[in-house]
Amino acid sequence: MEYSSNNETIEAFSDARNNITLFSGSNKLAGKHMTYNLASKRGVMTQVSGKMDAFYLKGKDVKVMPVEDALKQGIIQTAKKKKDNLSKDDTVAEWLDVTTTTCDFENPHYKLVSKKIIVVPGKKVIIKQPAVYIGKTHVFTYPFDYILGLSHTGQSVMPFIDYDSDKGVGAGIKGIVDLGNFGEMDIAGMYWSKSIFEAKLRYQREMLQDLYVFAETNRFYNEDDDETLWRPKWGISYSKTGSWKASLYESQRELVKTEMKAGKEVRYNVWRSPEFNFYSPWYGDPSHGGRFRVFGIYGRYQDNMETDNPWVTRLALGAELNGAPDTGTSVIKPYYGARYTHYDYENGEDAQKVTDGWLGFEWNIGKVNFDSYYFRRWVEGSSMMEWDQYEEREDICQTVSFPLPFGGASWEKWNLSVRADYDNISNELAEIVYMLNYTKHCMTWQLWAKDKRADDSLSIGLTFYIEAYPDASVGSKPYNRSITEDQRMGTIDVPDKGIN
Repeated sequence: MEYSSNNETIEAFSDARNNITLFSGSNKLAGKHMTYNLASKRGVMTQVSGKMDAFYLKGKDVKVMPVEDALKQGIIQTAKKKKDNLSKDDTVAEWLDVTTTTCDFENPHYKLVSKKIIVVPGKKVIIKQPAVYIGKTHVFTYPFDYILGLSHTGQSVMPFIDYDSDKGVGAGIKGIVDLGNFGEMDIAGMYWSKSIFEAKLRYQREMLQDLYVFAETNRFYNEDDDETLWRPKWGISYSKTGSWKASLYESQRELVKTEMKAGKEVRYNVWRSPEFNFYSPWYGDPSHGGRFRVFGIYGRYQDNMETDNPWVTRLALGAELNGAPDTGTSVIKPYYGARYTHYDYENGEDAQKVTDGWLGFEWNIGKVNFDSYYFRRWVEGSSMMEWDQYEEREDICQTVSFPLPFGGASWEKWNLSVRADYDNISNELAEIVYMLNYTKHCMTWQLWAKDKRADDSLSIGLTFYIEAYPDASVGSKPYNRSITEDQRMGTIDVPDKGIN
């Protein structure tokens, strides 16, 4: 290694036995030749390979530069700088002809090959339109940029396939289009064999720190009405991790899916004009005493039960808590939660008091895992509208999961899970979900089938995910919403899984 005091430049060379190696925390990069200017914070390393977070990367030259240089060259945009909380002291790396994977095998089970990736150290990796390989087979080229945070999950990267008894067989894709200083666009599309096309377009732009404007239009199929409509929504939202969340928006023909009881959904076209909602931060520790938060929702609504339905004003205030006490053992893991919501309506006569409570235990006998879950809902009063009229529920859910005697290597595993939901009020088996998981070291394929007996419907799907980032999955999941989430309460905390 050589250092020039005249221009504050470091130059390093590899030899026949050792490469140049750089360490930053747990991250490690190695290359053949490096030059770096301490004053300008610009540098180049050639023939680079290494590990960053869960990623193993191998490519050609890496250029390192300060944030301001990356902005001038258009490598990152002003909106990204603000969103990632970058300072002038941060650096950005541009890496050419890179192979990326989380598999540590010499011949990885999967890999993403891209002509260029952008690394914002400690924050995110942007893989430009990667080609996806399973083993050595090129299966797909992703048409969007694949964005994955180093401390959280990102979007899916492959097409997905589903079956629905109402729609047929469907295939789709989703991704993010970076519009630079003008924000970003989320795009999703899915075509079903029964000539149904569904789509989702969402534009958002950060105007101030954590304050966004958004506009979206969703083309969703309503099985109850047998019609597919565009459903626009627009507004502003504030969302900061660990802090308050709020949104103010309007929507037209929003498709609200209401699970009236276990395995039985009813769908409504709902207009909100407007709705304001807020959620406080979570207070407390779920493993020691639990955590809680408060929320409020105010808006004007109209549903589709009758064409001349009047607009109705509704105010909802509530609180919820949940916890998962640390028992100090892996044999049994309890969890619990509760939510209380009070709804008032403009006529001063109708009101609803809705109390939800749930208690569950995860436990095992040897290699067989169980999840036993009880849910109860108490409802007092009534609503002026059909779409947010709650009903009492009492559900018992049991999941059994066990390994199958397949797989020729220690890192190759098969697992079967069966979940049954029993409606204790109507005394019927409401829903059964089957999940077959095939894990091959670094990745998992999940084939699932949901038999909603109470609704007389069947859906089947295939989910793919990387073991290092299980939430960044491809395709829909067997549970679109958990029982502890409700679209009637607003949309701020309803996750986007699959296309809708």
